[in-house]
Amino acid sequence: MQIIQRYDIPHADITTTVTETGTTASAWSDATTYAAGDEAIRNNRIYVSAVDSNLDNDPATDDQTNLAAKWILKAFTIPFRCFDGTLSSKTTDDGPVTITIANASGQNGLLVFGMVGTSLTITGDDASDPATEVYSKSITLSAREVNNWYQWFFDPFGEAVSRVAVTDIPDNVATLELVFAGATVEIGEIILGRVRQIGSTLHDGTVSKVISLTRVDFNAYGEPTVVPAPTRVETTYKVHITKDRMQAAYDLLAKLSGQVVGAIGSPNRQTTIQTGFLSLDEIPEDLPNDYITTLTLRGVI
Repeated sequence: MQIIQRYDIPHADITTTVTETGTTASAWSDATTYAAGDEAIRNNRIYVSAVDSNLDNDPATDDQTNLAAKWILKAFTIPFRCFDGTLSSKTTDDGPVTITIANASGQNGLLVFGMVGTSLTITGDDASDPATEVYSKSITLSAREVNNWYQWFFDPFGEAVSRVAVTDIPDNVATLELVFAGATVEIGEIILGRVRQIGSTLHDGTVSKVISLTRVDFNAYGEPTVVPAPTRVETTYKVHITKDRMQAAYDLLAKLSGQVVGAIGSPNRQTTIQTGFLSLDEIPEDLPNDYITTLTLRGVI
């Protein structure tokens, strides 16, 4: 069981080849007076003015939890939607798509969700020598690649890969480059951070479930009415932690409880690769030298 302590990547460290096509709004200006309903872009986010005569109110510093907020966050711009913390809004463009993350030193874990494409290639350069490549990995995303007649008739079709977990990025990588190939590319979410080893995942007791938020009702004539809504995934991990490791693991889990983290139950099981709000459910004290602990990731991806 591995937890990825999420790194909040500054948008200034991200460059992308994706073009913005989702809005006609221009960059926010402190010299422009906005009417209610006007849109403006600030820090790669699209905001909608909630009031008339909106002058010199910075959307980036407006408290979105305040009912009197002058700006309402509508969405991230398309190139940055893969960093907005949700899977339902995706970065999309014609392939190939290249995303570069600078100042990534010390972040050795990468999770990518909601991918559509043919392949993902990840490379990293040396912090002390940017001309030297110290990491390279290529991952096939498409369901099947056929190179000859034998493969066409005899190789199994398999399934497409929509999420991947990478935990072997060297600490000396300064800049990561992600290249998504394909005629059309979709990227749901990218999580970069530090991998923390917790214990051993027990598949007997680890459960994933998909929760639909779509509401189904019936009218007076018995006809169904459907209000579509996103789904969310919750995974409860059953983890074996030795007594020697428990103190450090407990301190880390208590610190990260309630925060959005990444989790890898098994790199070979996509259902156990998740990101969501962590909760530490149970720590039974009935074993002399071991703990069988349950953790839950609730509902982001």
